[in-house]
Amino acid sequence: MAKFRFKLETLHQLRVREAEEAKLAFSQAQRSRFEMEDFLLELALRRRESLSEASISRYQERLALQTWMDNLDIQQQHGEAALMVLLDEEEACRQVWYERQQAADALEKLRERHRQEFELDQSRREQAQLDEWAVMRRRSA
Repeated sequence: MAKFRFKLETLHQLRVREAEEAKLAFSQAQRSRFEMEDFLLELALRRRESLSEASISRYQERLALQTWMDNLDIQQQHGEAALMVLLDEEEACRQVWYERQQAADALEKLRERHRQEFELDQSRREQAQLDEWAVMRRRSA
């Protein structure tokens, strides 16, 4: 019995590998976004803690607190800008992963269709051989 060979197997494997790499890139982009969101949450927590713990009885303490809050504001603005960039990158990676997965899936469907055609052809050949054997046996009997 002949063994099934898909002529585009090398291309199929390449597409599967590309889809896996795109999935990893998407996961890394998500991880970067999550880290930035955690950083922004940490900034908000520091802001609340600083305001609740601050004793602003003297002018110097108020000035230091205001400088600290301004610094946190700047960090938050930079973090939010970075988050927007990370969201765009994540979406681009997701789109690439989707497209590459579709290409791999299309080749997988083609491969499966070819396998089914091969198996059907094999089954017909076997049946033809059995029919021929039965005819030959009747003639000899």
